[in-house]
Amino acid sequence: MPSKVVSVLCALQVFMIIGGFLPTCMMMKVYDKLYPKGEHFFTHPYPMELTEWVRLYGLWLLVIPAGWCLIAAWRSEATEGVADISAVQLAAGLILTIGVGGVMGISFLDAVHAVSGN
Repeated sequence: MPSKVVSVLCALQVFMIIGGFLPTCMMMKVYDKLYPKGEHFFTHPYPMELTEWVRLYGLWLLVIPAGWCLIAAWRSEATEGVADISAVQLAAGLILTIGVGGVMGISFLDAVHAVSGN
């Protein structure tokens, strides 16, 4: 696999992290306005711990694409002036991309669910 795949997957991961973090924070801000601390009732859903974690530490997930990109670039093999990554590195990148997208998607949907009160 050419090294362009590493760049594309890293860019996609960064986009998903920022694209999931910002809307989650916005929805949780709305949640805080609707349900101030101390006024929680049993009639509205509480956000999951994952959503609160993404709200507080979500940007730290940017370390994942940076680390994977550096490791994949360091472990790549150059043949005829073109860097190639192995199938294992590609699989790791795809798994990380799906995992990051899943975490961000779940946290955003949970934040929307908490705000909507359904």
